Parts: sequence; structure tokens; C-alpha cells
Amino acid sequence: MSLEKEIENLKISNEETSEDDSDSESNLVPLFAEDEEDESDESRDPTNVLHFQNSAEATLYNFRKEWKSELDSRLKESNAVSMETRSRHEQQLHDAVTLLIRYATKLFLEGVDFERRGDMWEAVQRYMGAVRMVPDIESKLYSEHSSSNLIESNDRQRSRSRSLCGFHDLEKVLHKRVIEREEFFEPEFSALCSYQISVNVNDTADKPCPVALLPIELLSILMRYIVGNELDVYCLELLSMTSIGFYLLARDEELWRAICRRTFGVKYIDSISFATLPSWRQIFITYPHPYLHGIYIGKMTYLRNGEASFQDQFYKPWHIVVHYRMLKFFADGTVVMIITTEAPAKIVGLLKSKTPRLTGVLFGRYWMAGQDCIAAQFHRRSEKSLHRTRRIQKSLHPFLPYGIVDQKFDMKLHFGDGKKRRAHCVLQLFEYSCTVTYSDGKVSHSYLDTTDHQAYPPLFFSRVKSYVVPEGYDKILA
Repeated sequence: MSLEKEIENLKISNEETSEDDSDSESNLVPLFAEDEEDESDESRDPTNVLHFQNSAEATLYNFRKEWKSELDSRLKESNAVSMETRSRHEQQLHDAVTLLIRYATKLFLEGVDFERRGDMWEAVQRYMGAVRMVPDIESKLYSEHSSSNLIESNDRQRSRSRSLCGFHDLEKVLHKRVIEREEFFEPEFSALCSYQISVNVNDTADKPCPVALLPIELLSILMRYIVGNELDVYCLELLSMTSIGFYLLARDEELWRAICRRTFGVKYIDSISFATLPSWRQIFITYPHPYLHGIYIGKMTYLRNGEASFQDQFYKPWHIVVHYRMLKFFADGTVVMIITTEAPAKIVGLLKSKTPRLTGVLFGRYWMAGQDCIAAQFHRRSEKSLHRTRRIQKSLHPFLPYGIVDQKFDMKLHFGDGKKRRAHCVLQLFEYSCTVTYSDGKVSHSYLDTTDHQAYPPLFFSRVKSYVVPEGYDKILA
């Protein structure tokens, strides 16, 4: 009985659970039932499908546009950052190179300073350091120096042209004033001369005579005495600044013609054209000629190795040897040349005379060989060797074949180009030959290479005040 009851109870419980499941299923509401119906309805409508496609394409286009703009902005930002870093790196590199060149220039200029003072060891150390930093530092400095010199020469040329124009204007104004003054000056001067003739000599014998009372002929002779045989044109110009009378006398064409004839020579004077230069004074000022109131000096230097086998406190690995070539011109065509290691201040005073008491002096003659060229010839006779040869001839040999009897030096010098200095103030040697005559009659010729400007540097003029006063009595200008 109990078993049957349990089976019945189990059946009843199964029925109840089945009823509950059926009720719950009936009570369930599908979530997407309406959506599916709507979608089915919309899918069935063609206008809704087209609208959905258009909205999807617009959304995709906007997304792509925003994405591209974002990429472009990021690319621009990255380019700006890279350009900024690149410019920063370039600026740093430029600053480093500039600093390196500046330091190398400083070392190189220090080396130049040490070389000028003769300390070659320190100079070489500075040069090596500068070249190690910048290999072409010398060419860089030379190009900068040449460009600066070119600018300075152009400025100097413009200033010289302006000063020359101003000088010509001043000459015109002064000449105009002289012409205006002559009509007052000449009657006044003639009246003074007539007054001098009418005055009794006994009345004015004890009184000093004014210069204005002297006749014109006597004053012209006085001018020739002032110029003298040594062509002291500097004193003539100083005298012309004192008064209008001396100014007129110092502009005498015959006086300046005699000066030009003595300076340039008769043959050179005949070849000069007067188209551009109407006066003899302008010819003397314009055409290059050697100055007589000073000396031309050229400084020659070379390096010599030190003696390594004997080292003491005076030992140096290099020695810089300095010597000078000096030329002194005289108005009569005489020229004196000396090559010495002494300072010019010790030598120039002794070259005032045509017979200086110096050893190693060469005497010669010079003349104008062209418009901007001077030719000179020097002789050196060896009298001692000649006497010695004669003495040896009598005792040992019939002749000494290598005894030098005569040496002749021929040179030609060009005047400067007038860029940095006036053409009169610079002489450059461009031809130099030597002819040696031996005691046996043989003659040898040798030509020296003057293109080496270190061995044959240009000679620059230096004015010497003591040369203005001639030695002894100076004759009148012929």
C-alpha cells in the first residue's frame, strides 16, 4: 500500500511541474519579436534600405576624413619637430666650426708674431696646432686679408680721386686769385723797382734791402740757387707758400723745365706728350721718378738651421737672418747701393755723401729707361787682387786664373703700381745680372732669379730729413 501511494504522489508532482512549465512558457514574451517584425518591415521597404546605405557611407567618409586630418596634423608636428632639431644641430655645428676657426686663427697669428720676433720654435708649434685644427687656415686668412685689402684699396683710390679733384679745384681757385692779384701785384712791384732805381745808393747803403725791392731777374737766379744742383724741390715748394710773389716765381716754366731735364734726361723729355699735362711742374709730379730726399730700403729675410752638434744656452733650432738692401739716388745720376745686416737707422746718415765711409758699398750710375723703369749699373774693382796677382806672377805662376779683376752688376727696377703707395715710393727689381772679369781675361755672365720676392723684396722709400741740407756748397741749377 505504501508503495502505491508513493507512485501516485510522484505522478501528481510530475503533472504539477508540467503545468507550471506550460504556464511559464505561455507567459514568456520574446524580446526581439517586434524588432524582427520591424526589421522585416523595413527590409521590405526600399527607401529605408537606400537611406541606411547613404548614412553608412557618410559615416565612413567622415571617419576617413577625420583620420586623414589627424594623420596630417601628426605629420606636420613631426616635421616641425625634426626641422627644429635639424636647425638646432646645424646652428650648433656652425658655432663649433666658427669657434674652431677663430681659435686656429688666433694660434696662426701668434705663430706669425713669434716668427717676426725670431722665436721659430714657438712659431712652428703654433703653426702646427693651427693647421691641425683647420688644414687650410693659411689660405682662409690670405683670402680674407686680400679681400679686406681690396676694399681698402678701392676706398683709398676713391679718396685719392676725391683729393685729386679737390687739389685741381684748389689749383683753379688759387690760379684765379693769382690772376686777379697780378693786376695789383705787378704795378706795385714795378713801382717798387722804379723806386729802387731812383733811390740814391748812399742813402740805403747801411739799411737792409727788402726782398720786394730786388729785380725779377735776381729773384729768378735766387730760385735756381734754392733748387740747387741737387734738385731740392721740397724747399722750393715751402718757399712758394710764403707769399704770392714767391708763388709766381716758383711756378716759372723755365725753372721746372730745367728740373725735369735733370731728372728724366733729354731723350725721355722729348718723348713726353703735353696733351694731358700742360705744365712742366705737372709732368714732374705725375711721372714716376726716384726721390732724392730719402733712401729706398728693402728688407730680406731667410731661415737658417741651428747647429745641432753644439748646443748651449744660445742654441735655437732655427735662426731668422735679416739683412737690408739700400739705394740712395743723387741728382747727377750717381747711385749708391749697400747690403748690410745693420739697422737702417745706423746706415742712412752715412749715405748722405757720394763717398760714404762704409765697407761693401757699390757705386754706380742710373738713368730713366722708360716711363716707369730705372736702369742702374754698378762696378766693383778689386785692386788688392790685381796687385796680389802681379806679385804672385813674379814669384810662383805666370797668372792666377781665378783672380777677380772687375765685377759689373746691371739691374732694372720698376716703380710701384700706385695702389697702396705712390708710384715714386716703391721700386721692384725685375732684372738683375752679374758680369765677372777674371785676371786671365775670361768673362762670365750670370742672371739672377728676381721672381723670388723673399730674396728680392720691393724697396720702399723712407724720407730722411738730414738729406734736405746738401753736404758742402751746392751749385746753382743749370
